[in-house]
Amino acid sequence: MASGSRNLAPLATKPASSGSALKKPRVAVLNWWGMADLEQSYCADMLFYLIERAEEEGVDLEMLGAGTGPVGSVLPFPPLEQVLAEKFDGLILNSIWEEPYIGDLHKSGVPMVSVDFQPRGSPIDAVTFSGQQGGKLAAKAFIASGQRSIMVVTRFRKDLAVPKGADPWVEDDTAGDRRMGLQSALAGSAIELWPLVPWMGNDVNEMVLAHERVKRILAQAGGPPSVVFATDSDIANAMQVTLRELGYRVPEDIGMLTFDTTTQIEHSSVSRFNYVSYDWREMGRHGWELLMKRMKSPENRRAPSQHIQLDGKYVEHGSLPPRAR
Repeated sequence: MASGSRNLAPLATKPASSGSALKKPRVAVLNWWGMADLEQSYCADMLFYLIERAEEEGVDLEMLGAGTGPVGSVLPFPPLEQVLAEKFDGLILNSIWEEPYIGDLHKSGVPMVSVDFQPRGSPIDAVTFSGQQGGKLAAKAFIASGQRSIMVVTRFRKDLAVPKGADPWVEDDTAGDRRMGLQSALAGSAIELWPLVPWMGNDVNEMVLAHERVKRILAQAGGPPSVVFATDSDIANAMQVTLRELGYRVPEDIGMLTFDTTTQIEHSSVSRFNYVSYDWREMGRHGWELLMKRMKSPENRRAPSQHIQLDGKYVEHGSLPPRAR
């Protein structure tokens, strides 16, 4: 993401107020991997919104990212001990999906809200985008344009909490919701769903493995599907490269539909694809207001947790041409 028109200075960690009669509340945004870096983060609009609200309301906001764990291991989120030692007044968990980590934070009693992920094991407030609604929007577009067959390419991630010896790769929750929404909306239609293609990362080795998987599936099918349903925009970009190497053009030979996981999608390569778009500032607004409400009183902290789901909207860019019925 280009940062030319935006000021990155507010992301610097702000020290807590000292010596003043009224101490400012301190809130930390705990970010998965490099999401605190606005030049890399797909949710930059949300982070900028949180910065703006904090400045307007006199709250010290700090961005925390990946840290170092036991024996020098790298954690994809801020170390638990570091977060608890800072004694923040509130926490915003940004795309953190490790349930044991979230559970330990919740036990500390600090008011918190999770954005872009709904924890299942800990009853905390959450704001997410409706993956199933997005999948249903995609299904509606596929039916309307007369698509005949769909290759679903979905995100898998490593679950750090799985028992030793078990397969650590699981389908990402958001990707799974989008896929299930698609499948439920296509039930009873004549559209064929091809075997699921797992996508386990963005490194070179995964690109090679994914290329081979797609090549094998196309060879077995004897030709391409009508369209690729990519559960995020990184997958869509990589799939376009893979398909091009196999001699297929998007959208002339194979259509493409994906989801908005880059803040400036209109100015990226993903703008070539039809996609379901999401409002990250709206997610930030709901998350901030839920947290501030929790922080106001002990009574609010004991109230039942809330889960707010936000719908997306379908955006056309010509990557889903009508097919002969």
